[in-house]
Amino acid sequence: MAAVNRGGLLYARFGPNGVGVVMLLIGIAMAAIGLVWARYG
Repeated sequence: MAAVNRGGLLYARFGPNGVGVVMLLIGIAMAAIGLVWARYG
């Protein structure tokens, strides 16, 4: 539930564009972590 509430706060503060940017950044970060994990893990 906390994640949903946090998403709602992001949406209220930044609007749809802000949420999209945050999701994009999270996706990039997860992809980078995945690449490092695959190479060094």
